[in-house]
Formats: sequence, C-alpha cells, structure tokens
Amino acid sequence: MDFLSELFKNKTFRNIILGVFIFCLIAYFPFSTILIPPAFIIAVLVYDTNNSEKDLSRKNNDVSLKYKNLFEDLVKPKTFYDVLGELSITVDIVNAQGLYNSENIKCEEDQLMVSKLEKAKASCDAFFDGKEYMKCWTIYRKLEKRGIPEELIYLRFPDIVSTIKQIRKKRWEDISWSFFIAEVVEKQMKKECTKERFQFQDSYRKNKKEEYLKSLPEEQVNDSKLLIELDLKKEAEEIKEVHKDFIKSFPEDLGSKKPNKIKSIIKWKLEDAIKLGEYVRDKYSKYPVINAFNVTTDEVEMKEIRMAGIFNNKKHYESLFGKDFVENIQDMDRVSDFYKFEIFDKDPIGSAIKNKDIERIIFYSLIQIPKRMIQIAEDVSKDDPVKRAPYFAIMQLQMIIIVGVLNGLGIINQKEKVIQSWLMNQIADPLDKGKETIKYLMENKKGASYDERYAYEIVVPLDKTLFYSFVSDEESHLHNAEIMIEFVDSFFVSIISKYCSDNPESAYEKIKPIAEKINKIYREISD
Repeated sequence: MDFLSELFKNKTFRNIILGVFIFCLIAYFPFSTILIPPAFIIAVLVYDTNNSEKDLSRKNNDVSLKYKNLFEDLVKPKTFYDVLGELSITVDIVNAQGLYNSENIKCEEDQLMVSKLEKAKASCDAFFDGKEYMKCWTIYRKLEKRGIPEELIYLRFPDIVSTIKQIRKKRWEDISWSFFIAEVVEKQMKKECTKERFQFQDSYRKNKKEEYLKSLPEEQVNDSKLLIELDLKKEAEEIKEVHKDFIKSFPEDLGSKKPNKIKSIIKWKLEDAIKLGEYVRDKYSKYPVINAFNVTTDEVEMKEIRMAGIFNNKKHYESLFGKDFVENIQDMDRVSDFYKFEIFDKDPIGSAIKNKDIERIIFYSLIQIPKRMIQIAEDVSKDDPVKRAPYFAIMQLQMIIIVGVLNGLGIINQKEKVIQSWLMNQIADPLDKGKETIKYLMENKKGASYDERYAYEIVVPLDKTLFYSFVSDEESHLHNAEIMIEFVDSFFVSIISKYCSDNPESAYEKIKPIAEKINKIYREISD
C-alpha cells in the first residue's frame, strides 16, 4: 500500500491544510484575522463589558491570552492524519522558503514559520509518545516527493539522519503498523484516529503485529523503509489535486468589497464618467474578445490569482510568479486590487459604475474604444495575420497614446508590467501572437519607436488634447464625454490610418489645426 497516497486522500489531512494555512495567513498577512470565527470576537467583547475600568487593562491582557490559546487549540492537530498532515505541510513551506538555513530567516514572519515547524514536530512526538520515527519518516517522504535527493535532505534536516537509518533496519515495522492501526480505527470504528483510539487499538492488536508484518509484500516493506523509487510525476499530480480542492474551498469574499480609490488629477464629475462608461459599454462591447497569449481561463487558476490579490503580500507573489515579478511591481496595492477585482472581470465598466469609481470607469472605457479595429481586422481576414497586421498596428498605436494619457492622469503606471501585459494580451493578433504586427511596424518604420517626427507632430498633440479633456474645467468644450469619444475613436483612427497609408503627409496636414489649437490653450494656461 502507498501510505502517502492514502494520506493525501484522507479528508482530515486535507482539512488540516486549512489550519496551517490560517496560521500562515496570520503570520504573513495580518489582515486575515477576519478568518477567525466571529464568536471569538463576540466572546471577547462580552467579557470586556463585564470588566470594571480599574481592571480593564489587566483583564484585556487576560482575554488576549485566552483568545490566543483558544485559536491555537482550534488549529492544534488532534488526530493521526492531522498530526502528520500539519508536519508535512509545514516542512514543505519551510523547505520551499529555504528557512532550514538560518541565513534565510530575514524577518519575524520567517521566524514564526520556523517555530511552527518545531511545534508540528513536537505535536508529532507527543502523539507517538516521544518516538521520533514517524516524525522523521514524514519529513523525509515529503521532501522526497519534491524530488530532493537524500544527500540534500540530510544536509537540510540533519537531525533526522540517525532515525532514518533505524527505520531502514527495524523501525520500518512501526511505520507500517502505525498506518495499519490508523486505518483500522477509521474503517472499523468509523471515527477519526485520535491518540486515545490509536493507543487502544495498538494495545488491543499487539499480538497480531507479527502476523501482519509477515503478510506485507516486499514493495510495501520497502515503502515503509523509504527505499522505493517514487513516481514523482504521479505524486505531483496528487498534490496538485489536493491544492485544487483547497483553492476551490477557500472563500473569496474576504477583505474589502471593492478596490481602493485611485488618486488622479481628473476633474470630471461622477455623472460625466458614468455617461462615458454607459455609452462605451453600449456601443463598444460587442467586438471580439482577444486572448492572444492564452491567459488562463481555468476557474481554479483564476481563483488562485484573485487570492493573490486578497493576500497582497510579496512573499505570496514570489511563491506564485517568482522574484523577478515582485521586483518589477510599481505599486503593490494597485496590483493586488487589479488581481482581486479587475483582471477577470467580464464587465469592468459596469463594475466601476456600480462602485462609483470615476478613474476606473474612464480607464476601462478608454481602453475599450480601440478594440473596434479587431472587428475590422476580422472582416478583412480570419486566418491571415499578414493581411490583419495593418489594422492591429493602428489599434496598438492608438492604445499607446491612450495609455500615455492614463499614465499622466495618474490612473495607471505604464511601467506596471502586470497591467501592461494584460493590455497587450487584448490587442495582439492571436493568430501569431502579434508577430506580423511587430514586423509591419518595424519594416515600415511606424510608431514613436522608429519615427521621431510622428512622436512630436502626431502623438504629442493627440496626447495633449485627450489629457486636457480630463483636466479642463466644466466650461471647456473638451470637457464632454461625446466629444471625447468622437476624438479618441474617429479622429485618432483617421490620423493614424493616414499615417500608416502610402501618403503619411496627409496625416501631418490633418493634425496641424488641432496641434495649433491645443498648443495655444497650453500657452494660455502657462501664462
């Protein structure tokens, strides 16, 4: 029998993950104390109301201690699979973060996790009356499942070496027998295997131990001795399934119910923004939705990404996306809000209107307008990226100007790679992931990266005009949703299309009057 497979299939073992996870949340993500049952908080409040003011400080300390002890008792493992499960999960976390090396313990949270491992070890020893064989076996097997060779296991956890040697000589019998007793309790008694039930069955069946051990096949004996070669691919799939089950069961409605307000310099009122949002939502939401780089649509994976936003913690982001990702984050709170509320929202304009969020209404409305070109590209060709390239190029040039304006207004940081890549995923040709579009722009020297004149004579006036429409006073004729939409859609596309045509000079001629007017406005403001 593959004992570890049984361990992972056990419902109690899966449940213990939640207890360990709650500890990790409190250690690494302080906001998560909202996970603690409200009854605890009520109990504290009731207790406090009975205190006299004179004894309030002392009794508050008593309540805090009782509260802490009550929580610790709640998550303390009490059954066979609880004990092994907590140890297995905790050693996995410590190993993954390199906390077996004291040089990697950088903060209080790291120290708390190391302490958690020591407590998990102590719980295991206590359950088995100080016998260390099961503790060491569980640590070794967990790391072995991660593909870590024996020499590295011993290097990272040297205190298990002598016990593992004893297991391979004789103690393997206790490993096999312990799992057998736990199975007997759960199958025959239909109850979880607590220490008392474990000890009772152990004593009751002692005379059958030798008979049981003799009946074991060689493969099971070697499994208990930690001498079999694991199918790491199969083990990884089993762990993945356990992880999926946990993610599915984790509540999403934690923390705030809407994203934090973005600080910007926009002068529009809420009614102006709503008018813009409702118009764009009505007229521009029918165009094809692009997922050029095959961003996940798996429900579990999407939920895990939303959970990353809930946790809002660098260590958690590192565990999911790597250190380079974290180092490139410009604004942790903005990215976390984006993950929690926005990245998979199918109606972000509607959500922003509901939340009365001016900045996000404008953001999602503006980036939706250029997507009209997707339908035009589809009408030209459904399977030839070369024919579609000019239209995707126009859309991308249009979007670059919009993003620049949004950056200037303070709505987004255009250096935020998370949002940058999310945007690109929606405007690159999915047929070839945008390769022909890039080739088209390079070969024709189109865009600010290749054409300095375009940058100064086309991008700058368009940027200035759109920017001004959001920061001007209400009296300005540009302070108008309908005019702004017409400008971003028809005028932008007209100018950029002419610029990308065989007669780019026509674009420069058409932009001149606008450039002169907006420059005059800016001169008057500066004077």
